[in-house]
Amino acid sequence: MFTLAHLSLLGLTETCDAEAVIQATEILQNTCLCLTYGQHLDISYEQRNDLGLDAYWMMVGGKTAALLSACTQLGALVAGSPPDIRHSYCEYGHYLGMAFQALDDLLGVWGDEELTGKSAESDLVTGKKSLPVLYGLHQKSDFYIRWMQGPISADEVPALARQLAEEGAKGYTIEAADLLTRQALQALDEAKPHGEAGEALKALTNLLLQRNT
Repeated sequence: MFTLAHLSLLGLTETCDAEAVIQATEILQNTCLCLTYGQHLDISYEQRNDLGLDAYWMMVGGKTAALLSACTQLGALVAGSPPDIRHSYCEYGHYLGMAFQALDDLLGVWGDEELTGKSAESDLVTGKKSLPVLYGLHQKSDFYIRWMQGPISADEVPALARQLAEEGAKGYTIEAADLLTRQALQALDEAKPHGEAGEALKALTNLLLQRNT
């Protein structure tokens, strides 16, 4: 996939001028750096329990958000959009990625597995430092005490998910996802998408962000 992406950049010479191809190459290279850094942070967080919420947003910004931001700004670039419109699409992809990850973390604890296809047990059982987990750890209450005692078994998940919700983690995650969703939609409006393509982007946004919890 990495190689195919770079070969695709070379193919842009058939439809774009040299400057656009260079800019596209720079965007992709910087995105690869961000993805690598974000993945490094994700792995390094596995054995740490002293992380704040800022650490989570830094990690997500280097993974999900960076990837979607690259996709949206590359599309605007090769379409010949002016810099201000490209910036709006870049912001749209960034906030779309951040909101998507926050919702994914929500589903990872409280989602209906039959509806989403995502196990609601996996994030707690595997010890993933998701947004609601980090929020719960930050409260230093009952959830924190149990988490610090060691791995969580599948039969403990329902009770711990309820505990997390009672300590405010579910509400915080929903509020964060809602704010990021509004920011994504605002950036999309500022990008002024037209016609069927514009409607398709709005439909995609709703599809990604209005998932059933």
